[in-house]
Amino acid sequence: MVTGIETAGLVLGSLPIVISALEHYAEGISTIVKWWHFKKEIQCLVRSLEAEHARFLNTCELLLDGLVAGPDLERLIQDAGGGLWKDDELDEKLRARLHRSYAPYLHSVTDIKEALEEMKVKLELNAEGRVSAP
Repeated sequence: MVTGIETAGLVLGSLPIVISALEHYAEGISTIVKWWHFKKEIQCLVRSLEAEHARFLNTCELLLDGLVAGPDLERLIQDAGGGLWKDDELDEKLRARLHRSYAPYLHSVTDIKEALEEMKVKLELNAEGRVSAP
């Protein structure tokens, strides 16, 4: 079973991949004049996702502050979705910090993760976050 803290790490790692893919789609669309309005919509979506990424990153840093040492916090942020996010002890600390809010937090983060996974499928991204060849 994936822990809440692990799910947060996966979300943190997935957002930049989706943003990058959308930016590349916007660049490709700009070459076709009749699709111009789609480029603007994609750029707006990219800005919205960048803002959500920043908010989510800030939330993770606030939640983890005091639960992990400064260098470990920086490693968690730099290696989003990596091995440090799978630490059961860290998840227990987060569970204790959030108490009654842990379940709603986990549901929200899981919803975000699922939405990002769906976007990856729709954008036809492979495991490395690159557009799959047809």
